[in-house]
Amino acid sequence: KVLQRDEHRCQDCEWHHEQWNPSDPRHLEVHHLIMHSKRGKNTEENLLTLCNICHDDRHGTEHSADK
Repeated sequence: KVLQRDEHRCQDCEWHHEQWNPSDPRHLEVHHLIMHSKRGKNTEENLLTLCNICHDDRHGTEHSADK
């Protein structure tokens, strides 16, 4: 449902799965706004579609903010 709601598009960079080609390493993933490890729920309100590049960036930012 989250991928459909977000129209199969990364909500950060707007990359769409139809833009994929064999030289593009991206794919779509679902990100928890409140991390699952911090009791974030698997609800549509807490989930966001991101490409794996933006997803990695989000976690890099979150991890450095925790330091």
